[in-house]
Amino acid sequence: MSIDLQEQLGRFSDLIFCPLDLPPPPRVGRDALVRWVQEAREQSITNEERLSRSANAASYPWSSAYAAYHGEWRCGFDAQFPEIPSYLDLFPTDAWICVNVLIQEPQTDVWLHTDPDPVLGWRVYLGHGGARVFFCPTIERRRSRLSTWTAEGRRDWSKFVRTDQKLYARLPADACAWALTSLRAAHGVETHRGAMGERTTLLIVPDPERIDMAAYLDLLERSVRKYEEYAIWYPRKAA
Repeated sequence: MSIDLQEQLGRFSDLIFCPLDLPPPPRVGRDALVRWVQEAREQSITNEERLSRSANAASYPWSSAYAAYHGEWRCGFDAQFPEIPSYLDLFPTDAWICVNVLIQEPQTDVWLHTDPDPVLGWRVYLGHGGARVFFCPTIERRRSRLSTWTAEGRRDWSKFVRTDQKLYARLPADACAWALTSLRAAHGVETHRGAMGERTTLLIVPDPERIDMAAYLDLLERSVRKYEEYAIWYPRKAA
């Protein structure tokens, strides 16, 4: 599946980061969203947090919860925040594997990691409080994702990515949609000193079989053209 999608994406498989040419996301009440995540998290943690706990990681840098999982909205998210499902209709798919609400804990760095996205991931910043996401390109151009977790715990990325090369993302607005690689780089996020909820991300994973490829490629073409100065590509010298 993913290799076929790489072939369909063509040159965009080498795209590490780019804002997406979509309208600004809706404004959502910060306090209400923080409360919703806290309550939903008490009922069930995400798979990612479960992996972190099983690896005995010192701390988990997000307060997070699934707003949707395998096509079903959870804990009344769609009723409480109907503007979010409406906004997600702008993406070139009609089915979601998950929509994960990530609220970065203040004064907490996010370690290097990759996410289980189909080649390129889709994200929405509802607010970033000063973007500090960075990318470390892989030493070799990979055809499959390196998972964050191994049998020994969190991956030692120094063997696989250029940890001495941090490529920082720049974003055109405090709230916007963007795309990132799951293959060509690991990424991390430096701390922010704002209040809880100031840096909130929607991590949205589509069903790869339900992506409208013509619309997807058109979106990527528009995006790299409009945001040429912001786009980060896999370095040719790293190939």
